[in-house]
Amino acid sequence: MLNQSKRNSYAHGVLNSHFKARKTFSSAAIRDIIYFAGKHRFSKTAGDEIFDLISKNCASQVGFHGEDFLEKLRKVLVENSRVAYFELENRVFKDQYTEMDHIGHCITGDMG
Repeated sequence: MLNQSKRNSYAHGVLNSHFKARKTFSSAAIRDIIYFAGKHRFSKTAGDEIFDLISKNCASQVGFHGEDFLEKLRKVLVENSRVAYFELENRVFKDQYTEMDHIGHCITGDMG
C-alpha cells in the first residue's frame, strides 16, 4: 500500500521528469495524477512543489488558462481542501488524454 509520502513523491517525480523532457500533460492527465497522489492528502512541502511545477509548465495550456482548474488544483495541493479534491474526480475535459490519441489511431487502423 502506498502511503502519503510515496504517493506525493510519485506525482512530483512523474511531473518533474515529464516537464524536464519538455513534454506536456493534458489537464485530464494532471487531474488523474493529482487525484491518485492525493488519496492521503499532500504534505505542505510536496503540495507547494507540485503546484509550482504545474503552474510553471501548464498555466498557458488549454484547460488551465481562463478556467478555474488551476485554482482548484491550488486548493487541493496548497490548501489541502478535501472538497476540491473530491470535485476533481468528476471534472470532465473536452479532449481528455490527447497524448494517447496515437494509440487509438493505431488500434482502430489495424482493425480495418
